[in-house]
Amino acid sequence: MKYTDLPNKHDDIPSWDEILQKKIRRIERMEYLEKELAARDRLDGYVVKGFEEELKKLRDEKND
Repeated sequence: MKYTDLPNKHDDIPSWDEILQKKIRRIERMEYLEKELAARDRLDGYVVKGFEEELKKLRDEKND
């Protein structure tokens, strides 16, 4: 994410809080998935595969 992608509070965007909260939730979800994948030995293979796919989608969305 580029620094300029984040809206400023004084920008004329009525949904600023919604945009910011969505970005925060995505970052928190990525952190959770990374922590779960760090302990992949205790997870089922299908769960690991699903977590990896979701994390890849979130990272691709972040790079857009």
